[in-house]
Amino acid sequence: GGDGSLGYRDWGLDGDLEHLADIDLDDPALWERTNPAWGMRVTEEATARDRRGMSDQGFAREILGIWPKRVEGSTVIDPARWAQMLDEFSTRDREAGLALGVTAIAVAAGLIVAWASRPTGGAGRRRAWWLGSAALGYGIPGTVLAIGLLPPALAMDGWIAGALGWPGLPLMGLGAVLVLACVLRFLALPIGGVEAGLARLPAPLEQVARSLGESPWGTLRRVHLPLLRPALSASALLVFIDVMKELPASLLLRPANFETLPTLLYAEAARGSYEHGALAALLIVAVGLPAVLLLSREPAPASPADDASPAFMPMKEAT
Repeated sequence: GGDGSLGYRDWGLDGDLEHLADIDLDDPALWERTNPAWGMRVTEEATARDRRGMSDQGFAREILGIWPKRVEGSTVIDPARWAQMLDEFSTRDREAGLALGVTAIAVAAGLIVAWASRPTGGAGRRRAWWLGSAALGYGIPGTVLAIGLLPPALAMDGWIAGALGWPGLPLMGLGAVLVLACVLRFLALPIGGVEAGLARLPAPLEQVARSLGESPWGTLRRVHLPLLRPALSASALLVFIDVMKELPASLLLRPANFETLPTLLYAEAARGSYEHGALAALLIVAVGLPAVLLLSREPAPASPADDASPAFMPMKEAT
């Protein structure tokens, strides 16, 4: 495609699989020539075991890079058909979209759960159970949560595909299951942030709004939301950072041909290409640094007594 930074290297010996009699397959010098990782990740003992356990053609093809004799004009994939598969608009911006989507859903859900469970004179036990259930996902490992979601997600996918006549797995393919797993995993962060923000608000604020005829949702929109903006912003930053570095759920529930920074780093580390994985690691750090700086600049929360406005101060006696 004209990009000089891309390339393919194949280390192999001259010859073809039809003339193996001319090649000494047991020569360690040939083994070393065809394995760039010789002496680091590939050892002579491991290659000798492969030689004993593989056929001549299998060893020549897989270890020494010897291929069948090419027949002129013979191709497995039609070059014209391959060129038609080019996606000129393909980009790697879906991970940021995933993190932003999960952040928006998690913060909105956390706001609703924390606000609906605020102490208003109701049963404290029911409130504690509701908050504990909503925040349970943060205490469950991502692998366990992802595996637990797989059976119901696959069953739902099968039902949707059968009812609508869609091929494949619609929910898994669209990433909806991965979004759900991340929301359940990190819902505790916005719940805790909104709870802390509500605890700093004077109780008479809501009482005055309700006494003036404002509905509960109107009180949330006109009174609580403007005062909870710092808490919501901090919660959104924390959720965004955690989603960007989430690995287990992404590995198990990601759609096909979808990579995140953690999965890319994991794949490069598994292949031993640490220099390639280092870029993904640096990007994860770079994403988290601005959020840390923003959080460190947040002013220290004032106590409820300091937040009291003059409207709630005792009035002087008229003289």
